[in-house]
Amino acid sequence: MFRYLLTAAKRPHRAGAVGVALALVAGLSTSAVAETADAPRARAPRPPAVAQPAKPAPGGTVTLVTGDRVRVDAGPRGAQALTVLPPAGGKDTAGGGFAQFIFRGDQYVIPAEAGPYLGRTLDPRLFNVSYLLRAKLDDRRTGTLPVRIEATAARAEDLPATSVTGTAGGHARAKVAKKDAGRLGRTLAERWRGGAAHPAGIGTLPGIDRITLAPPKGAPALPEAPAQAAPLSAATKPTGVRNHNLTVNSIDFNGQPGNIIGWAHNVEDANVGFFLMDFPGRQQATFSVPEGTYAVEATVLTGPGDKLSSPMAFVTEPEFTVKADTTVTLDARKAVPYQPTVDDPGAQGLQRTDSLWFSRTSEAGNGNALHPFGFTGFALIQMRLIAYPSKGSPMIFATPTRPVTKGSFDLAAYTYLRENVDTVPEQPTSLPTYMLGFSFPGGVPASMSPKVRSADLTTLHSKLYQRPGTTGMPHQMTSEFSLPWTMGRNWAWVKPGERTDYVYGNTPDTTVWQQRDLITDDGDFQNVWGERRKVRPGQVISEKWNQAPRVFADTPLYRVSPAVGFGTSDTLVTSAVAMDRICAACRQDNIAMVNLGLGYSEPTHVNEAFPQVDKDLVSAEFYRDGALAFTTTNASTYLGPSGMPLPLVPRAATYRLKARQEYGTDAQMSVTSDWTFRSGPADTAATLPDKTDCTPDPSRGCSFLPMLFIRYGDLGLDLNSQAKAGAPLDIAFSVRHQQSQSPPSGVTATVEVSYDDGETWSEPRDAARRGDGSFATTVQHPALSDPAQYVSLRIIARDDAGNSVTQTNSRAYRLTD
Repeated sequence: MFRYLLTAAKRPHRAGAVGVALALVAGLSTSAVAETADAPRARAPRPPAVAQPAKPAPGGTVTLVTGDRVRVDAGPRGAQALTVLPPAGGKDTAGGGFAQFIFRGDQYVIPAEAGPYLGRTLDPRLFNVSYLLRAKLDDRRTGTLPVRIEATAARAEDLPATSVTGTAGGHARAKVAKKDAGRLGRTLAERWRGGAAHPAGIGTLPGIDRITLAPPKGAPALPEAPAQAAPLSAATKPTGVRNHNLTVNSIDFNGQPGNIIGWAHNVEDANVGFFLMDFPGRQQATFSVPEGTYAVEATVLTGPGDKLSSPMAFVTEPEFTVKADTTVTLDARKAVPYQPTVDDPGAQGLQRTDSLWFSRTSEAGNGNALHPFGFTGFALIQMRLIAYPSKGSPMIFATPTRPVTKGSFDLAAYTYLRENVDTVPEQPTSLPTYMLGFSFPGGVPASMSPKVRSADLTTLHSKLYQRPGTTGMPHQMTSEFSLPWTMGRNWAWVKPGERTDYVYGNTPDTTVWQQRDLITDDGDFQNVWGERRKVRPGQVISEKWNQAPRVFADTPLYRVSPAVGFGTSDTLVTSAVAMDRICAACRQDNIAMVNLGLGYSEPTHVNEAFPQVDKDLVSAEFYRDGALAFTTTNASTYLGPSGMPLPLVPRAATYRLKARQEYGTDAQMSVTSDWTFRSGPADTAATLPDKTDCTPDPSRGCSFLPMLFIRYGDLGLDLNSQAKAGAPLDIAFSVRHQQSQSPPSGVTATVEVSYDDGETWSEPRDAARRGDGSFATTVQHPALSDPAQYVSLRIIARDDAGNSVTQTNSRAYRLTD
């Protein structure tokens, strides 16, 4: 089983972070310093010829001098994702815990057994996995690690897995065989655990002053060490950070030693120490930690860690002080069950999914958290913090906690009720679903069995339409909660048509809810998001989903889109940022930012925005005073109409933007909008609603681009997006500027129809303005001449300022007899 490296959580801040903080790792047993952008401290003199930060090398696997193996995967924009792999020799008997930090762009992974020696006997750069890749010391290219040992040849040769290749000036050159390096790791662990018996104390090796990496010929220079510290002799008393042993014991439900999966960390600054108790768990864990205040969040299992039926309890010690050797006992017998109930007849007999998330921040603002994305999603399963009681898996239990005085400790629990927890597209449901979210700020309460009254549920009436040409395709309806510190999401595959679902949040003032409709079409997927809102007890919400035809929407997109699931990026949409939006089409200086998704008749619905998409699905052309200025045909990244920066001129000019997007697996099903508009640097400043920003610089103002947007009304199509052949149909639509912009004046519009995929078009028909400001005209459909006959629409609209749009919907809907 892989062990996934968990890093300290960042502050919930999306942008503008400046500077890189050095994270002091577990067991730094000599005086060391942390660099921050705003609080520099003195440090040891910088050595000469320091290597500059380098671009990350491609991915690979590296073996550390302790025998631990780390896989490095190259991510977007040079990021590196780390995964701790099982040791080459099988079971890990050295330590099992890891700490990670980033210093000047390089990733460091520190095994627990190495922590007490770090900066003293062991050079931290031995654990710089980024440099090991750059220096071509990964496992594919070498089976040994070259080291420099400040010791006699005999002493160096005594080290396990080490062979001396030469000596000079009081040090030995040697190689550590990777296949045997685990023996060196076990020696380090055994010695520091019995450190009190050695005169030199913890963090020393007999006759060894220091071990550092010796770069091979042709390798880049070693980067500067995160902490420069002189070695200590046996007669020297330790100074600076003092370390003590922290032991974590466990008691299971039966009063016997349990199996622990989780972590411990410092709560004054999580960067000072982070220790992982990895899957499949252990009955006891011991770490060497600097003095300070700590927290433990872990699952105690009654039974084997790799057995899904083992009963679990989430047991925490959210705050305790380490000033000497300290033992903490996690007692599962104190836990209370998480068992919410719903007083509603429709909820009876549905299957249940429970999950638990938490966040424990430090005084420094960082900390540890379990969120529903990235590799922490795997920790969710390994720690049994997701449960399916109706399928026989153990319930979630948690131990009540006292309030913390340093940082914060917050909890969230979610329950999702649906017909079958094994929801799949092949078996959609027509029964209601219930999404219940419970926020527990301050920690685990004394009772976790809340009762939800039927009258307090929010009712969701939905009508789900199909794309033209499809019948019976399932929809994946998702409910998502955003809390001040985390998120929650669950879903079910449902049948098209009318349905009713329910949601509930116990803290409506701090909970933001959003619904998503994911539509399948022969393997193709389209996401459409609804409005983010605070749901209220007893509220009733009615919405229509996927009502044809699709259009480029005037709806401002949300600034942050969630990324939830295993291996996703850490895009956390908390309630503090959930409502933030960006202008749909605005000018700032000589840059126009166009952020358009696809929508339909519901004005608050819009599909997910993909800044880079397949050029076969999305294309755009941009003209300035008739001259082509930008085209996706020649773009190295295929920017679509979402997140597209356009170059403007520093004077008033006429612009043309033409964008096309396909949707569905039918390549002929598409929308094309061709806008013409005037814009200049002296245009009136935009008045944006609260929580809506200009782009690219949200700290500055902007002006609206006077683009016209066409959105269809309810055309009266059936659930399969079909209209009756041989009968008339009212084509109703609106023409407007983007939301929050004043409406255009003097608008006129015409409608054309095609029944042969745009080969020929009808004569333009004038659309009449109706009392509500919308437009409509009636078209007479012919008799059905083809069993798959589609209708395409083309609308041309103009205002009295000279702005215009031609919108073409190819295969907007289908005819039926």
